[in-house]
Amino acid sequence: MESPSSRCWIHSKVKVTFFVIITTVSVLSILNILVPLYVSRKKVVTRAEGTNDESPNIRSSFGQWEANSCLQLMNMDPFDEKVVKVTKKLPPLKCQNKSGRIRSFVDNNGFLKIDLNTTNSSNIHCLYNYIVRSKEDKEDVDNTFSFTAAKPIHSNIAIKLKEDFVYISCESETGRHEYENFHMYPVKKISLGEKINKHRRHGSSPRNNSITSMNVVMILNDAVSMGNAIRHLPKTYSYLTRAMLGIPFHGYHTVGDNSYPNIAPLLAGLPNGQMTQIQRKSKSFDFCPFVWNGFSANGYVTYYLEDKTYATFNFNKPGFRKAPTDYYTRPFWLAMETSKLYRDVPESSFGCLGNQKIHCMALDYLGHFLKKVRDTPHFAFHFLNEFSHNTPNRIQVTDHDHYTFLKKHHLKGNFNNTLLMFMSDHGARFGEIRKTPSGRQEHRFPMLVMVLPPWLQVQFPEIVTAMRSNSQRLVTPYDLHATLVDVIGNNKAVKNSKTPPRGLSLFKPIPESRTCAQAGVPKDLCLWCRVQRQISKESVESTTAVDWAIEFMNRRLSVDSQLCQNLTLSEIKSAHILSDESQSVRTLRSTKRMPKKTQKTGRVKISKRKKEKTQRFRIRRNKRDNSIRSYYDIIVDFVTFPGEGLYEAVIRLPSRLGYNSSYDVTSVLSIIRLSVYGSDSKCYKYLKDEGSMKYCSCKPTPTVNQNSSQPGTS
Repeated sequence: MESPSSRCWIHSKVKVTFFVIITTVSVLSILNILVPLYVSRKKVVTRAEGTNDESPNIRSSFGQWEANSCLQLMNMDPFDEKVVKVTKKLPPLKCQNKSGRIRSFVDNNGFLKIDLNTTNSSNIHCLYNYIVRSKEDKEDVDNTFSFTAAKPIHSNIAIKLKEDFVYISCESETGRHEYENFHMYPVKKISLGEKINKHRRHGSSPRNNSITSMNVVMILNDAVSMGNAIRHLPKTYSYLTRAMLGIPFHGYHTVGDNSYPNIAPLLAGLPNGQMTQIQRKSKSFDFCPFVWNGFSANGYVTYYLEDKTYATFNFNKPGFRKAPTDYYTRPFWLAMETSKLYRDVPESSFGCLGNQKIHCMALDYLGHFLKKVRDTPHFAFHFLNEFSHNTPNRIQVTDHDHYTFLKKHHLKGNFNNTLLMFMSDHGARFGEIRKTPSGRQEHRFPMLVMVLPPWLQVQFPEIVTAMRSNSQRLVTPYDLHATLVDVIGNNKAVKNSKTPPRGLSLFKPIPESRTCAQAGVPKDLCLWCRVQRQISKESVESTTAVDWAIEFMNRRLSVDSQLCQNLTLSEIKSAHILSDESQSVRTLRSTKRMPKKTQKTGRVKISKRKKEKTQRFRIRRNKRDNSIRSYYDIIVDFVTFPGEGLYEAVIRLPSRLGYNSSYDVTSVLSIIRLSVYGSDSKCYKYLKDEGSMKYCSCKPTPTVNQNSSQPGTS
């Protein structure tokens, strides 16, 4: 018989064993939950390099799409594995001072100063010149500038600037070049009181909290997709969307391939073809219905900065006879880019002008402008090209500077009455990212974050509701233009009675069922609500599509056959079939109308047969014989010989290859060059057909000037 003490010992042992088991199970359960979370978070932090306390990880909040929506169907992921593989982390930009101890600068009050911190300062003589726009009676006035007469400047004297742009240079007594630099500061005399009175005559006041009294500031960086902004501008994106409560528009879609066909609808509400007709007739863009004309007529101070000489309205275009805005910076960039300081690599590394960061010079100029006109209605269009134009990875070195600029002026209240748009014109057109399926998709969806004034969010909650709804709809530059016209109000300066409006104001809800055709997106560019399905490079569809593309290119080159070589296929890189947009929209709408029990949360529920039909082709009725014919769009990336040009073509093929199809069913929708122009296009200026430049590989002929300048890639 067991003693009481032994029974107590057994009970105690059982209790301890039971406690150990329960504790072990609990710990394992907790670890089973925490370890995957830690690992996934670690992966996200690794993929979103550069995040910190000021820039919380935005990966977890991305992709919260509406159920059964086009954005969910497209499944855009900025951290797609193929994109991450070609994404590089770059070191911070450091601009070195190569000019010894001499330093010039403009202080916050607009005084030019110079420090001659050298033992031989008495032997150094410095001069300054203002940079001004040439007389407007010159035909090519927008591509020229002038220096005013040089005046001396000394280290112990501050010069109050009388013009916005100044050049300073120093020489020794022996005539040796010692120093040069450029500075910009908004000192131009604008009658602000007259502007305010003019604004009031239109029924508005800078402080009456109405839509037509808002300022507008548009900050653009060239060729930055929404995905690239999330990857490379994490601090800026986070501050815009969290601290400033900005609304990101993930469905913002391009209507053109490069800058001009996207900026023209944004600023004038017209497709690039109509804009070109107007400028050719008047030999300038002066008579185009730009929104800044409407703002100016309403008493706004207007501002336009673009930091490259190959600007939107100047690259192979005539530009403006008269300065288009009150503050217009083109003369500064013309002078800067022709200087030895800018062109010499030892003096200035990429993105630098001597010891100054070029994008910071531009942001400082905008900042001083905002301070100067804070109590005056103003419109600013600020377009930076330098960093992101050709290389999508470079924009990351501007993240901290953009973040600092936004934070500084946000905290100072300079955006309290401002509709702020932080955006781009299109995604990356070149580089390794562009060659991936996600990069192709990103090219069509540029960055757009809109920040509304705080008072508007309180006074007009219906606008905020519409904006947030529209952030997941198909939106184009035409819609942004319509929104700007809403801010201007009823003004003849931006109206074109011959052209019906193409855009819908974002202050009102945009239909969920909107298609590319309704939004003004050309069919060859439309990737809204479309899924890419990879197919074999050796398939009949792939080879047929490439044959059509190269045949089209050679037909186009036949006009310039004396200069350009005939092209043949070198290699097919990839091929994808695109699902049909209208079919996808109809499917999503029908899915939303289903009873909730038949819907699968977060996914579009369609049968395999219907899904295959959606991804492969759509039905179209032939007008001539009224028969039903089906076709589908295929995207092929291929390399041609000679020249090794890389192209992307969108070809429409019949679903049953081999039968006698008409050209309106089997056609070349578009061909885009993905590789930059090289020496193989040195004869481009002699071509009869300008449109064939992207295809032409020049023949080695002595009639072509071998030293002609190379085309840009704007």
